[in-house]
Amino acid sequence: MQSHTITGIDIGNATVKVAVARVDPHAQQPEIIGVGTASSTSGLDGGEVVDVQESVNNVRAALADASAMAGVPIRRAWVGASGVHVAMQSSRGVIAVGRADQEIGETDVKRVIDAAAAVSLPPNRELIHVIPREFVIDDSEHVHDPIGMKGVRLEADVTLVHGPSRHLRNLAKVVNECGVEVAGFVFAPLAASLSSVDKHQKQFGVAHLDVGGGTCSLTVWDKGDMLHAAILPLGSVHITRDLAIMLRTSLDVAERIKTELGAVNEPVDKRRKPEVVDLTSYMDETYAVDRRKLMQAIDARADEVMDMVATELKKCGRAGKLPAGVVVSGGGSKLNGILPMVRDGLGLPVRGHRLMGVDAFDAATDPSFAVAIGLILWEFNHEVGETGQSSSSMSGTGWIRRAGDWLKNFLP
Repeated sequence: MQSHTITGIDIGNATVKVAVARVDPHAQQPEIIGVGTASSTSGLDGGEVVDVQESVNNVRAALADASAMAGVPIRRAWVGASGVHVAMQSSRGVIAVGRADQEIGETDVKRVIDAAAAVSLPPNRELIHVIPREFVIDDSEHVHDPIGMKGVRLEADVTLVHGPSRHLRNLAKVVNECGVEVAGFVFAPLAASLSSVDKHQKQFGVAHLDVGGGTCSLTVWDKGDMLHAAILPLGSVHITRDLAIMLRTSLDVAERIKTELGAVNEPVDKRRKPEVVDLTSYMDETYAVDRRKLMQAIDARADEVMDMVATELKKCGRAGKLPAGVVVSGGGSKLNGILPMVRDGLGLPVRGHRLMGVDAFDAATDPSFAVAIGLILWEFNHEVGETGQSSSSMSGTGWIRRAGDWLKNFLP
């Protein structure tokens, strides 16, 4: 493997994040050499492109910043796919082992995964990932890696991740208009987990919550596999909008107030204490507000997100049953008090995002870059033949091959 670069593009509802890494053949992990950020408040809504030209401008600006910092041109990138329209479903494939001595090989594993992926999706949806969960050999053995084992029949339980063709096509068009080739799409919550959660946590049982601008994403891991995932239709931008309405001010001003003065999950005694907050310096006019009302507006949305997360954990049978707790990343995770709120709301241990798997400078360790850097790790792990997970390595390369052919259908 020669020295080269890998780029990840996270096109979010609030911001576009771009990360560039250098991969040295003698290094154990990629080195982040450039990052870029641009506002994306009017280009996407709920993860879906609603203004192509605005999105192109935003992505181009973030790419320019990242390229300038890295000192290299960006010609190819991995793109995160997210939004409430991306869905997951389970599937199973069954094959007869091909070799006469009944030893299972890589060809058998590929055939059974392809069999599990051979489902009929609506014509307007495209397969993004086929993620194996476990294999069954002759009805008796449940294993993660069947290669080298003996058996007559091999079964595979997989998770299929798919999204609307229109959504993926629009994302590809936006990136391509910036002069960058789309290497492929990666489910954004899956990418974020690569840079935020280690393999030991995934083995013991952990949830990863990425608090974005327009949406939050949740992945639940157990025994090394992604057990459950969900995109929640609320994010930190909704708090900003609530404040803008309550204070009758612009979104920019409301965002500053939320970031600089906002907090969630404050002690009850502090909330009960009467306190007037002077917002004159933010509003360009004499303006004051009761701090309790300000914090209550923020708490209301945050509590709504926690209710949704709790519901998803109940769906997969892991409410209060994750020994490694919850890891929180995303730009919204920087709101004061959010980690204690998650801990109290879910009754689980919580830690904030700590970047892993890469060498990075301080700016790149910001939790808002979890997806962009996770996209880099996705490609890097496939290059070196491991995924940081026990089972999805076999699904990634097949998707990479299919992605090239599929993208050619609609890219110039």
